[in-house]
This record gives sequence, structure tokens and C-alpha cells, in this order.
Amino acid sequence: MSAGHDTIERHELILDELARFGLELARDLSKRAMEAEDPDQAARLALAFAQVSRSVRQSLALESRLNRDAARARREAREDAKVEDKALRERRVAQLRSGVRRTLAESPERETMQFLSRLELAILDGYGDDHFLDGPVEAHIARLCRTLGVEPPAASGTPSPPPSPAGRHDADPPVPILSSA
Repeated sequence: MSAGHDTIERHELILDELARFGLELARDLSKRAMEAEDPDQAARLALAFAQVSRSVRQSLALESRLNRDAARARREAREDAKVEDKALRERRVAQLRSGVRRTLAESPERETMQFLSRLELAILDGYGDDHFLDGPVEAHIARLCRTLGVEPPAASGTPSPPPSPAGRHDADPPVPILSSA
């Protein structure tokens, strides 16, 4: 558990306890104010009741705010993870396109446009795969080449780094996805 989570949990426990104590005190003050025979004492008890009940409401409001803030932070963290995942996937797609394009360039007898169209379909088919970002890009390039009926490139011996959203390392710019229309 993170220190931030522990702090939030501790604050929630304290606020809950304050709210319970404040509610008990407010009940007691209310009862005593109603039973008071002296008008001055009843007024002082009623004022104390108003202050304590306000404190209880503030404790409950703060607890609610902390819960909303925590929910928003969780939502933002999920959104950030989605953005990062999308960037990693886009980077992997660019690496795959570049690698397969280089392989196709070495096979001039191939109809490049036909293979690039099939490449895009194959990439789109595997784009949502949970294992799309796993393993070296060369393994994915080889798989795509086999799918396209092209001899995969020989292993270079040095695995490529995992996709990185920061900066491009490919010599070739990404090829736009070709429409099948």
C-alpha cells in the first residue's frame, strides 16, 4: 500500500470518528437544551448544539470531498494509463510497419501495395491483443511476414527496445493506415 493511500485511509477514519463523536455530543446538547429550565442556559446549549452540528456537517462534507477527490484521482490514473498504452501501441505499430516495409523492399517481386494493405489488416487484427506489446518487435515482424507469405528477416541478434512513447527511433516515418475501400 502506498503512503498516500495510508494517509487518506487514516484521514477517513479520523473524520468518521469526529463525525460520530460530534453527533453524540449534538444529541446530548439538544436533549439538555430542551430540558433546560433556565432560558439563558437553554440558549447557551442551543448555541453549542448549532456549533457542534455545524462541525459534524463539515466533517461529513470533507469526507465526501475526499472520496470524490480519490475517485477522480483513480479515474485520471486510468485515463493516463490508457493514453500511455495507446502511445506504446502506436509506437509498436510504427516499428512493425517499418520492419515489414524493409523486408518487402528486399523482395522486389512482391506487389508492395497489396502487401501493405494486408499488413494494415494484420496489424489491425492484432492491435487489441493483450500480448501486442510483449516480446521483441522482431518476433512480431517475423509473425507478420509469415502471415503475409513473406520470408521473415534474419534475426539481427540485438533485440530492439520495447516501444517508447518518447521520441522516434525508426528511420522510416510511419505509413498511414490504408483504407480497404
